[in-house]
Amino acid sequence: GVDFNASGGDGVKVGLDGVVTITNTSVRNAAANGISVSGARLFVLFDSMIRLTGLDGIFLAEVKKAHVARNHVFGAGMLGHPSGSLAAINAHRVDSATVSENVVTESAYHGIRFAGDARILRNYVAKSCRRLSDCGAIYTWRRNYQDERPLAEVFGNFVSDVSGDVSVKFGVNDWFAGIYIDDFSNNIEVSGNVVLGANQGIYLHNSRSVGVAGNFVQARNFSILEKVDAERGAGGVFRNRIDDNYSFVGDFVYSVRRRDGVVDIFSHENLSGSEVVLSPSLVGLKENKKGGECQKGSVFSLREGRNSVFPLVKNVRCN
Repeated sequence: GVDFNASGGDGVKVGLDGVVTITNTSVRNAAANGISVSGARLFVLFDSMIRLTGLDGIFLAEVKKAHVARNHVFGAGMLGHPSGSLAAINAHRVDSATVSENVVTESAYHGIRFAGDARILRNYVAKSCRRLSDCGAIYTWRRNYQDERPLAEVFGNFVSDVSGDVSVKFGVNDWFAGIYIDDFSNNIEVSGNVVLGANQGIYLHNSRSVGVAGNFVQARNFSILEKVDAERGAGGVFRNRIDDNYSFVGDFVYSVRRRDGVVDIFSHENLSGSEVVLSPSLVGLKENKKGGECQKGSVFSLREGRNSVFPLVKNVRCN
């Protein structure tokens, strides 16, 4: 193999409209990205090591297809200021990606970042979010509600110790999630994963058509949390399936607030007079009128055990 050490920019940088294959390569102490590839029709990275970078460990841009497997990425974004670092393995700008059996540890921000038509399989991701908040060990997002993508799978990953730097705040909460399915993500299956020691175990934020099943989750705050605080067009529905997960030490909380039947607004914060919380799996609904505004709310709370019920949320009108 080849060893690259102490580069002033990217350790390895390739811009090629063709096939790029890198194996048995070591990149250490890169001031920018460890390995950067743009424009490739196919990118393959196997059995390599990236240790300590200023930006991403592996950065891919406008790559048609990528297979990243059996690599170790340590300390991505931990050299210098972390503001430019997005992920240890950043496959967000890849049309179709398989990221499998990698070891990702001690990243400044996200561990693995992906988009649609992705398979995130059997990776070990530990101690992500070391220096930035609003972060996930495994993370994705979309541009808007209309941004449709092919199916993505997050399966069989082991995620641990996502605690992060609590001195960096985005609001009142410290968002350090094991698996973070962010704004407008859709058509994703999250199954068979183990998440231990995250602030939020599995966090669905403004996502839709996401299945969360058969996961083992332990978290400091919420084991499984769904929050929706974005608007979308009339008739738009955030419809997710959460079933047959095992969680402990923390709560699974789901709440919904509706105003005049136009737009559903969801949040995990308390809404005065509009929530009833029972345990272990809620079954309660309460509504009231306050200041001429109609509110409805429901909260599902799972403390320990397997969840078996979850509402499909639809637009309805308060009378």
